[in-house]
Amino acid sequence: MKKTTTLLLALLITLVLCTTVQANSANYYTVKEGDSLYKISVNFGVSVDYLMTVNKLQSTMIHPGLKLVTSFKESSPVKITVNGQTVNTEGFIQDDRTFVPIRFVSEMSGAEVDWFPIEKSAAVIYNQKVILLKSNSNDVYVNGDHQTIDAPAFNLNGRIFVPLRFVSETNNIGVEWDGDQKTVHLTINNEPKTLPYSQDDLYWMSRIIRAESEGQPLYGQLAVGSVVMNRVASKEFPNTVKDVIFQPKQFSPVSDGTIYKEPNQSTITIAKMVLNGYHVEKDALYFLNPDKSTSFWIVHNKRFVASIGDHDFYK
Repeated sequence: MKKTTTLLLALLITLVLCTTVQANSANYYTVKEGDSLYKISVNFGVSVDYLMTVNKLQSTMIHPGLKLVTSFKESSPVKITVNGQTVNTEGFIQDDRTFVPIRFVSEMSGAEVDWFPIEKSAAVIYNQKVILLKSNSNDVYVNGDHQTIDAPAFNLNGRIFVPLRFVSETNNIGVEWDGDQKTVHLTINNEPKTLPYSQDDLYWMSRIIRAESEGQPLYGQLAVGSVVMNRVASKEFPNTVKDVIFQPKQFSPVSDGTIYKEPNQSTITIAKMVLNGYHVEKDALYFLNPDKSTSFWIVHNKRFVASIGDHDFYK
């Protein structure tokens, strides 16, 4: 497989000692009265997401008599080299697909990885690209644009696994298979890391996101940041993050002082996602909380775009 274009050198995370699993080598458990997927996951030392993925379940609802795959009986090591060096980590092959965890190579390539527990999603940030993966889902978002992977990412014992094929196709990674040696050779073309924003941009973006949307869902916080970036790009507004935020009579946290609250790690990560190009509601220039707002000029003069969490967004 040849190298593909760079979408995110970061998703290749920890890749070398993969475990090959035969399709007929599964251990099964038959669901009994009173069982729940959570109870079974605890008994067998795996996550609920893992059970849902390997059994292709659409929900956590199960019934007595259902036969579930809980683990696999046989495995054989498959070595993986990265730029000629062997790295030890755990992975596996299931249904002819190799799965790898998302941490090691992302850190090798300088990417950042963060986990959002409420959304059960992992964000990988690298070089003006952001990939958002949801556990137990085939849906992937690259800078806010939807893609579908051929097998879902999932959480196994606290680690997010993704298909190697997706990693290779969405990154500047070459993949070669040596069947005789049972080795996958990966070549990563490490690019210089360039930040598309200043520390001043990050300072103010993280603060406006916390002040305006703390406690809102991830997409709601991303949408608030996206409004700021949409204004920066618009000729109708100032052209820097700080100047947009401090434009008179635009953002209430400036007048009430909450803009100066320290951001938490989550809002810093979300700010980096937005500043690296992950935008939602790409046309939105305004938002308000209809339950708290004292002015409804936006409602009467602008076009409604979407509701996310407690906020309505307009353009």
